[in-house]
Amino acid sequence: MFIRQISIRARLTLAFGLLLALLIMVGGIGALQIQRVQFNANDLGTNWLPSVEVLASISGATNEVRRVSQRHVIEDSAEKKQVQEARYRKNKDKVIPALFATYEKLIASPHEREIYSRMRTSWDAFVALDEKMLALSNAGDEAGAKAMATGETAKAFLQFLDVWSLKPSS
Repeated sequence: MFIRQISIRARLTLAFGLLLALLIMVGGIGALQIQRVQFNANDLGTNWLPSVEVLASISGATNEVRRVSQRHVIEDSAEKKQVQEARYRKNKDKVIPALFATYEKLIASPHEREIYSRMRTSWDAFVALDEKMLALSNAGDEAGAKAMATGETAKAFLQFLDVWSLKPSS
């Protein structure tokens, strides 16, 4: 009953003062939350989005290498095989290494570093098998090249693609 002994003017002043304090507290919490959102939006724009763009380019270039090597196997003339091999070498030896180097500079976490390491390992394993397949194709061993294209190199490429599922290694 202490409040009833206080004058109405004092009660109103106390109530408005309490409301003002609560309003200031809510405003401060809101400002902190907006700052957090701004930080995360900035991180997305300056780190994650460029990484995703480079990964999309890597995906496209690696798929191009796979398509070209498959086409090399099914081409019926040496001239057409040479055209496909030139496209293959350009992507494998110039485009993809440049994209990998760009992506490596954008890595921002240990988890990303682990995925990148697995990606490079699986890519190198695929390329080694793909080179053997191209050698068979160039030597005229169509049956052997086609067997590799649908067997070992296909499996290696699928393993490379599995890295993109972003699961931590076990």
